[in-house]
Amino acid sequence: MARPITLSTVVPLIAIPGQESALSAVLASLQPKALEEVETYQWYATRITSPAPAPPSASNPNTTPSPTPTPTPPSASNSTPAPSFIVFDTFPTHSAREAHFKGDIPKTLIGYGGTLLAGRPEHGKILTEVVGAKVGRVDGRDGRGEGEEQGEGDVDLKAGLEVGLKVEFEAREGKEEDVRKFLSDAVSLARTEQQTISFYALHWPGTHKFGIIDFFASEAGRKAHLGGEI
Repeated sequence: MARPITLSTVVPLIAIPGQESALSAVLASLQPKALEEVETYQWYATRITSPAPAPPSASNPNTTPSPTPTPTPPSASNSTPAPSFIVFDTFPTHSAREAHFKGDIPKTLIGYGGTLLAGRPEHGKILTEVVGAKVGRVDGRDGRGEGEEQGEGDVDLKAGLEVGLKVEFEAREGKEEDVRKFLSDAVSLARTEQQTISFYALHWPGTHKFGIIDFFASEAGRKAHLGGEI
């Protein structure tokens, strides 16, 4: 049996204006390298196309939306563009994640700093733990995840995936365990949603911040999920 996924990273990438297509091509070219990393269980490169839906604070008294910075005029020197892409990956151990950080993918992306990428994510802010997950494949077979056998190293879990969602929210003071319970229940519900291919519940250690990242084979699947119980 494979070791369960316990850790992840959520890496925001800001493309230099006009370089979005070039960065997209670079990210696509890195996928084979990710498949070679036996203990990088899942690796997704996603492009942000629209704002995320409202977090579940309206129906859950234990959460509040993540703070949103006050908009700054584009001409201001301290303005920070919103991320254009996100790289999300999962691991069974700290050593597996550290091995990934020392590998070709981060080195390649760092090498594009100043040409395709603006800025560099802060290391401490990209580290997350996996509270629970449903890991699937569009063909209906299980992916590599908690309590499941690890597939072959060249299994492409992205095959057939078209769209996703990323939602972040903050636990109210003293309600962290309640939010964990909410997310655990959400994973169970996601496993009943045939069109929700993969679903990850996350926590940023040392903070009150939690989040959900999930993937679908079609816009219809995403809409069905948004209209569901979670």
